[in-house]
Amino acid sequence: MARTKNRGYQQILPPIYTARRWKMGGYIRLSREDLQKINRGLDDSNSVKNQRDILNDFHFNHAEEFESYTEYVDDGHTGTDTERESFQRLLGDVMNDQYCYQTSKKIRQVFDYKRRNGQYIGSFAPYGYIKDPANKHQLLVDTEAAETVKRVYSMLLQGSSKRAIALYLNGHGIFSPTAYRRKKGLPVSTAVADDPMWGPHDT
Repeated sequence: MARTKNRGYQQILPPIYTARRWKMGGYIRLSREDLQKINRGLDDSNSVKNQRDILNDFHFNHAEEFESYTEYVDDGHTGTDTERESFQRLLGDVMNDQYCYQTSKKIRQVFDYKRRNGQYIGSFAPYGYIKDPANKHQLLVDTEAAETVKRVYSMLLQGSSKRAIALYLNGHGIFSPTAYRRKKGLPVSTAVADDPMWGPHDT
């Protein structure tokens, strides 16, 4: 049987979703009345051990949903006592976690608002631009670097490979983006490679 080539076939992979994992807090309380019953052998259904076993079973059966588990225990406290030490610590941890979440959410909203209004929020201007000295959220064209950017795009449109373009730029003594920023006294991100030569990843 003749073999046929599968031309134009492109495998479509399903999107990857990251499930949010929660922090679990297990609260255990034993009142004075419960403690007295247990001491007299009348009832141990509400004991610290039983409550802990129930919480541990829940955590074990849903472990994939949680990133951490913290236990809070108040032994010998009535439910009407809102100043229970571990109960207050639990509330404090919940408020702090919620505060961090809300703060992060507000920061993202501010960034989104600035983007929608055409403001640049990056720490460093992309190659070919500089930040406006009068407004750090506005970009100005760096005329010298812009000529190199235009040349790169022109060569790409003409069919040159990224490797060929990098060789051309290096052969003509054109500074790489990092070297160019250093030459101009512009800030350089520590996350980028300190390479004075152009590479395919730069084009």
